[in-house]
Amino acid sequence: MTSRRQISRRQKNSSSLPDLRHTITQKIVGRLRHECVALIGDEGTGRNTLVRRFLNMSAGPFLHPEHGRYRSRSVLVDLSERPSIGDNETVNLIVFIFNFQELDFATFYYIISHLRSCAVIFDIGRSGTFYIAVHSMVKIAGLSGRSGPRYILVGNKIDLQWYEISPAFAENVAEAYGAQRYYGCSALRNINMDRVLDAILLMALSQFADVPL
Repeated sequence: MTSRRQISRRQKNSSSLPDLRHTITQKIVGRLRHECVALIGDEGTGRNTLVRRFLNMSAGPFLHPEHGRYRSRSVLVDLSERPSIGDNETVNLIVFIFNFQELDFATFYYIISHLRSCAVIFDIGRSGTFYIAVHSMVKIAGLSGRSGPRYILVGNKIDLQWYEISPAFAENVAEAYGAQRYYGCSALRNINMDRVLDAILLMALSQFADVPL
């Protein structure tokens, strides 16, 4: 009988440890500064791979894109490690992930109108995703008179050997539609991701901060 009670007791202690860790983690995260941002793009543009990269900025190239579909993800960012920021603070970045073609616009406008930072993403190898991104920027710009967010245009998959949208054209369109800047990147290969993440962070942290060149 004693042996059985001891085994049972050990099992209870072991099973309770993950719950305890989760509780402690939640309390720590709850004390951190929270900032909310949004990523908007069409299916297959790499929105979730981009957020996965934010979670693993120091990692090398990913073997595969992120296939999980998320509506939001939480990213803990140590600002002291960010090249364009360097503040001694950790921020809990809540990233809302929107597929523009599946949007409930009432929900979209409600969330976007409460944000200060947004990234509109397209696949440089698929011009259709670019024009959806332009339509997204038009919708966001329509909120500018009602305290809408600042936003950047992001061309993903620059590691590809061909493209349908040139960087020069994307830069001109970004400027014409009120984006802070255009960035080309590869979330999969970790190319130019520091500038993309820092731009998103800086817009969220301050409405007056300049984004990286």
